[in-house]
Amino acid sequence: MISYRKAGKSDIDELVRIRSIFLEEYDRENHLKHKENVDKEVKEYLEKFIDTEIFTGFIAEKDNKIVGTSAIAFYDILPAALYMNGKLGYISNVFVFPEYRKQGIAKKLFELVVNEGLARNCSKLTLHASKDGEPVYEKFGFKKTATEMEYINEKFYKL
Repeated sequence: MISYRKAGKSDIDELVRIRSIFLEEYDRENHLKHKENVDKEVKEYLEKFIDTEIFTGFIAEKDNKIVGTSAIAFYDILPAALYMNGKLGYISNVFVFPEYRKQGIAKKLFELVVNEGLARNCSKLTLHASKDGEPVYEKFGFKKTATEMEYINEKFYKL
């Protein structure tokens, strides 16, 4: 049985390791060139923000082993028509280990970060998607743009 929970400080080392695996799968050449520095920066980021309003991570576990992750980082910008309150969320690291894929785990992890963003009143959520991820995100209402995928929270959209 898969269980889901928010990530905490005790998960940081494992989250750094999984982020590195994710980045290697997503962009192998660039990641391997900069792996040591990226891992260091990811660890510093998580140590600074994991238990704050800036970052929320989610973990899927089976038998006390992390089998998947997702994350959302929150930030504010000047308001505009598509993000009237200026509250934005960036979704990243939706990842499930290969042997656990095709079981609905990524969908549930994605649902958790989207719901977290909506609960925090984000007027827009964005992400960068792999080709395999795009159809999943489209089912949640995300649309492709030139550089990313986005979800506009109609609650905050005003003409």
